[in-house]
Amino acid sequence: LLLFFILRAADHMEPAQKKARVDEKSTNLPYAGVRVLEKASLLTSRLTGLLFADQGAEVLLLDEHVCDGSDVDQYLNRNKVTISSLDAVSFASIDIILVDGDDATFERLPHQILLRAVTALRGDGVFGHLPDDIDEDYLSALTGFFTDMDMMAWLDRPVTYTPLKLCSIYAGVIGANSCAAALVDRLRCGLGREIHASRLAAGLSAIGALCLTQTGLPEHLNAVKISQHRKGLDAEKLEEYKHAAIADPVKKQRVF
Repeated sequence: LLLFFILRAADHMEPAQKKARVDEKSTNLPYAGVRVLEKASLLTSRLTGLLFADQGAEVLLLDEHVCDGSDVDQYLNRNKVTISSLDAVSFASIDIILVDGDDATFERLPHQILLRAVTALRGDGVFGHLPDDIDEDYLSALTGFFTDMDMMAWLDRPVTYTPLKLCSIYAGVIGANSCAAALVDRLRCGLGREIHASRLAAGLSAIGALCLTQTGLPEHLNAVKISQHRKGLDAEKLEEYKHAAIADPVKKQRVF
């Protein structure tokens, strides 16, 4: 992303047009001059749009997600401009298009970047049948956010459930980074691309990152420890619990 910020600062293509397209207060932000069209209701797409909006991009919100006045909706729609149609906007001026799943409303132009928020990557023979708006709890259980985090035991308590939409959140961040990388590459080749941000893949990559340990880095680059490792169950206690479970069918069901 730092490379992209530097390249954007050095980019002098159509300066007058870009200056007219952005708010004066956002001209010093890294994505000033980038225009994003958001037509989505999934958290992944909306979060990607928010990340760009907060960094100076002009995010046009088409067919605004039905807002119930909740703090979440107000948060996700922050710094975005709601429009009822594209009649007043040149479609060719759009740099990034954000949609959910197989939404075919727009056919991207060669220079445009199209991001689709999906559950599984297209062609996935195991999970490809899952709908793109599948329930978040299902994905969290499927990816192992609960069981794997508990087994790793960073927290000083068992991990049983979290209401956070972790797969969609990680997919939104990955989607934003992917779009940023595509913008950088467009400076090289002049072409955009279509990107699929998989909620399932994002959840799995997050689990992998949380479980990652590494050595050899300078101390200031090491990740901050979330918690101390809690002490595991010693062998004697485990045997005690096992014998108690064998003697009591109810406990056996709970332990095994």
